[in-house]
Amino acid sequence: MNEIWAIVFGLSVLLALAVLLQPVAKTLRLPHTVLLALVGVGIAWIISSLGLEAGHGSAVEPGALDPNLVGDGHEPVPAAGHEESGGHHGGPIWQQALLSLTSLNVTADVILFIFLPALVFESSLSLDLRKLRKELGAILFLAVFGVLISATIAGFSLQQFSGAAIVTCLLVGAIVSATDPVAVIALFKDLGAPKRLTILVEGESLFNDATAIVVATIFLGLLTASAEPSLTAATMDFFIVFGGGILVGMIIARLMIAIMEPFRNHAISVVSLSLVLPFVAFVIAEHFLHVSGVMAAVVGGLAMGSHGRKIIPPQIFAEIEHSWHQIAFWATALIFILVGIGVPSMLGESFGEYFDDAVLLFVVATIARAIIIFGFIPLLVRFKLVAPVSRAFQAIMVWGGLRGAVSLALALVVLDYPGIDYDTAHFVAVLVTVFVFATLILQATTISTLMKILGLGKLSAFDETLRDRSLVWAKASVRDELEHVVAAQGSEPATFEDILAQYEPADGSSSSAGIGAQTSTAEWVQAGLNLALGQERQFYLEAYGDGAVSGARLRELLARIEESIEAVRSATINDDNDVEGLREALGRFSQHSSNLKRAIAVQRRTGLVSPLADAISLRFGVMSAARSALSRQADEGLGEIAALLPPSASEKFRELYDYRVELIERAHKALWLQYPEFAAAIDRRNVARTGQRLEVQAYDRLKDNGMIGQEVHGALLASLGDRAGLTKLPRLVIKYDPLELIGNVPLFEGITASGRRKIAKQLTTVFVLPGEQIMAAGDPGDAMYFIADGVVEIDLPDGNIVELGTGKFFGELALINDAPRVADVYSEGFSTLLKLSKKDFQRLIERNPSLGEAIREEARRRQAQNA
Repeated sequence: MNEIWAIVFGLSVLLALAVLLQPVAKTLRLPHTVLLALVGVGIAWIISSLGLEAGHGSAVEPGALDPNLVGDGHEPVPAAGHEESGGHHGGPIWQQALLSLTSLNVTADVILFIFLPALVFESSLSLDLRKLRKELGAILFLAVFGVLISATIAGFSLQQFSGAAIVTCLLVGAIVSATDPVAVIALFKDLGAPKRLTILVEGESLFNDATAIVVATIFLGLLTASAEPSLTAATMDFFIVFGGGILVGMIIARLMIAIMEPFRNHAISVVSLSLVLPFVAFVIAEHFLHVSGVMAAVVGGLAMGSHGRKIIPPQIFAEIEHSWHQIAFWATALIFILVGIGVPSMLGESFGEYFDDAVLLFVVATIARAIIIFGFIPLLVRFKLVAPVSRAFQAIMVWGGLRGAVSLALALVVLDYPGIDYDTAHFVAVLVTVFVFATLILQATTISTLMKILGLGKLSAFDETLRDRSLVWAKASVRDELEHVVAAQGSEPATFEDILAQYEPADGSSSSAGIGAQTSTAEWVQAGLNLALGQERQFYLEAYGDGAVSGARLRELLARIEESIEAVRSATINDDNDVEGLREALGRFSQHSSNLKRAIAVQRRTGLVSPLADAISLRFGVMSAARSALSRQADEGLGEIAALLPPSASEKFRELYDYRVELIERAHKALWLQYPEFAAAIDRRNVARTGQRLEVQAYDRLKDNGMIGQEVHGALLASLGDRAGLTKLPRLVIKYDPLELIGNVPLFEGITASGRRKIAKQLTTVFVLPGEQIMAAGDPGDAMYFIADGVVEIDLPDGNIVELGTGKFFGELALINDAPRVADVYSEGFSTLLKLSKKDFQRLIERNPSLGEAIREEARRRQAQNA
């Protein structure tokens, strides 16, 4: 039966069944995926018992898998069992419902080209790329070398026990050695496993499919004598397939995200393009380029979750995530039920012949995985190749390495692979099927118990304390609100006392002061700063969604805030009140970026000033956005964060928070003072954009309240435009021509225009950053400087500090006296200097004696003051 009505009806029945089984799974304390698979087996048994099979269709069939998927290069072979069934419109509706399920033929193509891209993309979309990078060493080791080692151990052990050909046994070992992303991701979502453990196990399962496919390809070629064994060729194939998939995923994701950017405020368009991304990447990689489609989909998800999140407004990205969560639920539900339905046909009548082999395979493969996890991971930790992994995590990594749809898909490939005899193909299919269900039934159902035994289901001591303080604070807030509600109703408070009593703290007090005494003050401050920085990060995303910051500024803001979060988390705390490490970490945000430092270096070497102007403009926008975010935080979220901390920690938290505000204010002021015209233009633009945003929100409220219709709303939005060009980003113009800048130096006022042009040719424009050291005591005197714009600080040997502003000069003493420098000189802000080399200084005073005498006079005055 493969009529359209039957397929639609069958899918509808399965999805409805998947939803209805959710509460059953909770009641039975079974993972939802395991229950789905078991129900699928039950459905297959009912269909068989009632003799309802239609034609040759079955739920799982050897599919018309594109052989290029496994690299053999042969022409596709049509899937068996697709003959027309002739309809079957008779019988009661329950019988038609069961009969419709036989039209849902799950081939290897269906699993690998429809279900797998969707599931791995959804999982990688939610992975934290920054945390994934930290665990990449362990993940890649397990995904590559772990699969190879496990396949070898399992294959040789199986050959010794079963007597089957060694190549066949190694093929089985390769197929069952790769953990399955479909099964693992579904299980760990149900369990709510610790974040790092989830990243380790999910990351491995997402990356190791390329290894399994390449290794299976090699052994399939050997089985059919279509390839000569070659370790070099196999290694090259692996890196081409694996690396090629990564490259394709990066290119397609970047291209798709670029297409999304103009539509970033249109949810339907952006969500639709996100649905296209994994399938386009998978098909181009797998079918056209013959590299890993799985890796292409994984990298596409990672790129979308990291880079895409920075260009798509948070509320619209939330819709993307919601859509993909829904798709993942559908895909997971369908694949596990359909695989369960197809198990009887996969096992066949000779299941008993291979039962002992299957048991041995399960035991040996599990032992092999334990050897890899418990043996090699500590070795890699010892050589500092991976971060330490606890024994409890290692135990869960061994027992949580489930197999599922990908392993079954590869078994289906073997069943229909040209040149492989029936006995060999059936041997592989039976062992893989039994192995997959053994991991689902034995491991998936017991892993939650193992996690509890190992204490992984518990909150850390600090998180428990934070939970308790949050509970006390939340209950007190709710009680205050309820008391206001009762008072507004004019009712007697005693009437509602039983309801209000529910929001009293468990110990009967309304204070959380006694909770968390075992946690040091510095640790509480550290936690508070992390909460504040995380909230600030969300404010930046919302500002981008409102159009208040550009994409370039958002990327810089997120890079800085994430660096600050990491610095605070890893700050060294030596004792209870030690917050100096946290103070230093908070200074990271306002430091000069590497991009700005490179632009300064380029200007000094080449005289090119446009990269410097862009970098300074970006810094100004970043500091302006940070000021706005901190101002909003002070009004909206800071009080709640401080309320969660003990009083002593709250005070220090406020102190460090104010210190951070001061740093950002100082950085912003330095830019504002140096480039006031640009700052004023930026302020005007910000106000204009805020006005447009508020106007849009006003129109939206009118529409939402039913006061205007869609047509009027659209006309109002279309009338907005760019009023007076105020929303355009102004461009910073930096003066760098020495002839123009010497007009800021009074010393040159008496020089003729011709003389100024000659002097300007001897001068070099130098831009310096706030805090940058220009000279150091003891250095040879190789030049003097004129301050065209800015302020410098001179630290004299006697400890006195002298400030010089625009129009002044310094560094002349070392040239006149032909002696080393006697003072350290720093720039207090962004300063523009005119540098005159020692050689040109001599020429200058020879050609302009009066100018030379003015410089000597100032030098004598300074020496007299410092004597």
